[in-house]
Amino acid sequence: MAVFGRALMKKEFMLDSSKTFLNQGSYGNAPRRVIECRTGYIRMMEESPDDYFRWKNEDFWLSMVQTVAEFIGSDPQNVVFVQNTTTGINAVIRSLNFEKGDGILINSWTYGNVKNICAYAADTRHVDLYYVDIPFPLKSVDQILTAYEEKLSKHQNIKLAIVDYISSMPPALMPVKEMIALCRKYDTLVLIDGAHTPGQLPLHLDQLGADFYAGALILCTVNSP
Repeated sequence: MAVFGRALMKKEFMLDSSKTFLNQGSYGNAPRRVIECRTGYIRMMEESPDDYFRWKNEDFWLSMVQTVAEFIGSDPQNVVFVQNTTTGINAVIRSLNFEKGDGILINSWTYGNVKNICAYAADTRHVDLYYVDIPFPLKSVDQILTAYEEKLSKHQNIKLAIVDYISSMPPALMPVKEMIALCRKYDTLVLIDGAHTPGQLPLHLDQLGADFYAGALILCTVNSP
């Protein structure tokens, strides 16, 4: 019989039992067995740095890439490790060849740090920044799709749309496939902010149709940073 609640927490996690931890979405926390595995790699590295970095590190790294690729449904050649989701989104935006007058499309629910990255791109690279205002409470996903279509049809200089898979605040599962299809209709690249998706929903990134996806394993897959 599956064990949940405090019994599971005490057995599997190192959380302080006198406190109730609710902020998994910001930091995540790893099970004891994952921490022990991570510590084993660190010990191996410290015991013989030359051996580790010259002969073992690359094989370990490629093995982890393969494992993650299988978990998210992607070719290993398309998977790159970054520090966190924000870093991945920043890397994509800084790598794209924006021209003066190109546009980036975000929305009112876009994560704060992602808004900051886009604002910086607008200031330093002369990119036009557009917002889709998503109402709250939301009555229908059609409200989102209609608002995106209006913005994309009106501003056809939009080169990149950043779309949440599961938004942060407020939390909501977005109509990602429909939004990707809509962006394709207007020749707009799609970057998925998928920080909260791995571990909550099955992922098949190679079938999703987005151009870029940035996500995190520490939040909902009880992995280790």
